[in-house]
Amino acid sequence: MMKKMTSMLLALAMCLTLSVPAFAAEEEPELTTEPAVQTEVETEPVGESAARDICRHTSVRTDYYNEVEYGNYDDFCHVVKRMKHETCLLCEADLGTSFTGETSTERHRMQVSEYGTVIGSNGETVITYLHACILCGYHYLEP
Repeated sequence: MMKKMTSMLLALAMCLTLSVPAFAAEEEPELTTEPAVQTEVETEPVGESAARDICRHTSVRTDYYNEVEYGNYDDFCHVVKRMKHETCLLCEADLGTSFTGETSTERHRMQVSEYGTVIGSNGETVITYLHACILCGYHYLEP
């Protein structure tokens, strides 16, 4: 038993003596007359990039909202599309916006403003008003 223990201790000592010179060596940089070249590399913080690599967007927040379809209106109302916007809750990545396929109609939200004045047929001054929907752009003039 003592011989085995001694041989193990001797083998360990030999391994350690061989490894010491490997840790003692240092490389000295070569001195040259040329200037050093520095390059800039854009990196993300480790936490964010690692989270994006691991994340499979399994936890998604969906926000719904209405969007007016410009140019699609009549005298009484305009068309509204139902949209959804998705965002990953884990890595906060923007997953995009898409149309849900649902449409509806809403009455115009008219704003009235003074457009100008004109001379009427019998010489009186007539004020013209501009009626415009503030959402879709539908408008008309009315004296």
